[in-house]
Amino acid sequence: MSDLDHVGHLETAVIESIEARGDAITPADNAAVVMARSIAQTIDETLEDYEADRAEKTKVMYLMPHLLKQLTVLGCTPEARGEIKQAAEESKAEARTASKQPANVIQLLRAASSNE
Repeated sequence: MSDLDHVGHLETAVIESIEARGDAITPADNAAVVMARSIAQTIDETLEDYEADRAEKTKVMYLMPHLLKQLTVLGCTPEARGEIKQAAEESKAEARTASKQPANVIQLLRAASSNE
């Protein structure tokens, strides 16, 4: 019996989302991974508990924003991936601009010396 045999639907989705991030999730992210899984597990267990009353099941849903926050921190939401992609594109644009600056400085120096 594997560790995942008793995992609920939400926790399974969290695990799959984290695994899909591949190398982007590192050991430095372990605390966020554990928090996300723990929140998902709590939600799953409460929703699957036949003895839990409606109030308990409603109350556990208030954990959803906390789960979403952890998934966002890990880059496991469309919004987070969009922000990561945008930041990467901006970084590439800045690198291109920086690589062109020495040529621009040289051009400015040449222009200044030709004006003298």
